Amino acid sequence: MTTATFFIATARSGTQWLADALRRVYPDLLATEHEPIRYAYQPKTYLRAHNRLDELRALPEVSEHLDGIHRVLEAKSYVEVGFPCYAMAPLLVREFGDRLRFVHLLRHPVRVAASVVTHGWYQKHRTDTLSRDIEPAPTDPGVVQTGYRDRWDDMSAYEKGLFYWTEVHLYGREVQMTYPTIPFLTVKSEGIVDPPAALQQLTRFLGVDYRDELGGGVATRVDRYQQRTSVAIDWTEIARHERTLTLAHEFGYDTDSLDGRQLQERYTAKPGRSVAYRAVRKLGRMIRRRLLQ
Repeated sequence: MTTATFFIATARSGTQWLADALRRVYPDLLATEHEPIRYAYQPKTYLRAHNRLDELRALPEVSEHLDGIHRVLEAKSYVEVGFPCYAMAPLLVREFGDRLRFVHLLRHPVRVAASVVTHGWYQKHRTDTLSRDIEPAPTDPGVVQTGYRDRWDDMSAYEKGLFYWTEVHLYGREVQMTYPTIPFLTVKSEGIVDPPAALQQLTRFLGVDYRDELGGGVATRVDRYQQRTSVAIDWTEIARHERTLTLAHEFGYDTDSLDGRQLQERYTAKPGRSVAYRAVRKLGRMIRRRLLQ
């Protein structure tokens, strides 16, 4: 029987690499997609909206997408590696029944929160539908961390990223407990770069044999959207968020001994190195090369 596997994950958790690797190594056995319909799942609206599943299923992009997956399953198993679909779990259970599988993909909360800040999360300059469709807030009807309502406006973008990490992974754990008969695998993205054990576990779960070329590609970074930010990030602010700390420790993450200098070098833009600055420098180099030809 072919299966349909969906990932419960946050943004910036290594889904690009996984999707590219599975697509490259298993084109004969798996139909692998990475965020195929982007934000159309609208998790801000449909998280825990159990009485609105018919409405969600009827959304044109969602309906067309799910119908397409059913067609794919006639020939091979389907894997959707991406973050926007996590709130779809109840609909997916109804839609795919015993074909359904969930992979709960984790990454350290500090790194996820810092990384989403570099991508403009919880910042006014984003011009797409991220804030409307994706970014959870304590005023959303489906969230559980409603206690943040009174302090939300005073929180940094990084702290809101921690809120997001916590909300998604609380829900992942909830899905596992709510649907105990659905096969469920929890894996850390950090462990995937230490082959082959984690990748072997994942491929077994997906119902395919492990192939050496999958592990051989671990050293190849697939992150087309790695960025830095001029927004201040103080990773120690995680100490203000007890629920995040508790959940992180339950998943085995150390939140006390991170390398602040390394985090700053990775996520913070150097002075004068804005995107516009780098574009001007690149243009200048191109002009000089042409003049010298």
